Amino acid sequence: MIWLFERGAEALRLETRFDSVHGDYVLVIFWADERVETERFRESAEFDRRLRTLEQQLATEHWMQVGPPTILSDGWKVG
Repeated sequence: MIWLFERGAEALRLETRFDSVHGDYVLVIFWADERVETERFRESAEFDRRLRTLEQQLATEHWMQVGPPTILSDGWKVG
């Protein structure tokens, strides 16, 4: 799943995936300054905590989500 955020003229993208080969949940953050961070999680609960923490961090830093509407623990969009 892909989520897009904006803050003024800046944009960032979050991607969530499931690596079926290794059994990992994967979070990739494409920051506005062109850094790319990849984080891997073995447990869905740990993945969920990281997504919630990141969502709060972005809100605190005044990033506005422009699509899709909600980040879920399993990394997929709300219906």
